[in-house]
Amino acid sequence: MNLIVGLGNPGYKYTLTRHNVGFLVIDKFLENKNVKKEINEKTFIGYVIEYCNKKVSIIKPMTYMNLSGKAVEDAFERFDTTVEEMLVVYDDVDLEVGKIRLRARGTSGGHKGMASILHALGTEDVPRLRIGIGRGEEEITRYVLSNFEENEIPIMTDAIDIAAKAIEMFLRDGISKAMTLYNKTVDGVPEGKVL
Repeated sequence: MNLIVGLGNPGYKYTLTRHNVGFLVIDKFLENKNVKKEINEKTFIGYVIEYCNKKVSIIKPMTYMNLSGKAVEDAFERFDTTVEEMLVVYDDVDLEVGKIRLRARGTSGGHKGMASILHALGTEDVPRLRIGIGRGEEEITRYVLSNFEENEIPIMTDAIDIAAKAIEMFLRDGISKAMTLYNKTVDGVPEGKVL
């Protein structure tokens, strides 16, 4: 069973912050999809859907970002899945606002939520989808917990739409195919936008 993990922080005050892009992508992905089951655990909110004739589990950790690994551990206990079947969706300060990148493996790149997941699973072979939020002038913690500027909102709206489509391709065709299409750009826009 595939497992899609969107990273963010629970609570209304964090809803539209840069650090919550993973949650926003999950919400977009779930639009117009038939949720078969909603699961409320102590460490995550989960959804089970059918996509491409298979069951897919989707979770949003409720542990706060830095302890996301605990939610993923609990999801692995609950769902029949493997690391290769999982995709983690999260923000990245090292990518400019609105850029998306898929990778099949790698370090956390300093992202504490991803670091927690890699530590919990004991491997760096975790497929991931990163959405750029840029790097501001202010201190990093304050920056990632800030809202997007007005001029960034249309860019991020497009990026979230594209990221949701990238998840669909990951589920249909796997990480390699998704990387081939969505990491390639034409004039800075992922080719996958046309899908």
